[in-house]
Amino acid sequence: MLQIDGPAILAGDLNLTRQSPKFQPLLDVGLVDTRLGHGIAGTWPSALPFRVGIDHILHTPDIQTCSIEVSDSTGSDHRPLIARLKL
Repeated sequence: MLQIDGPAILAGDLNLTRQSPKFQPLLDVGLVDTRLGHGIAGTWPSALPFRVGIDHILHTPDIQTCSIEVSDSTGSDHRPLIARLKL
């Protein structure tokens, strides 16, 4: 099993939602989902009003999520997910 030593952030298009069984192993190694307590924050597809969260920012427990937001479309099929984190 993967072990993470020290503060770490994993961010990117994982092409899966939090409800996917393939997401659980990320939480099992101790990563924290920035969306917890901050809503769905759907990022894809950017052109539709109802989007799903397949882009993620995860971090180790020694980092705190202050806020997350989905930014305006940039021309991509995904909207940017922005997190304010605190060590």
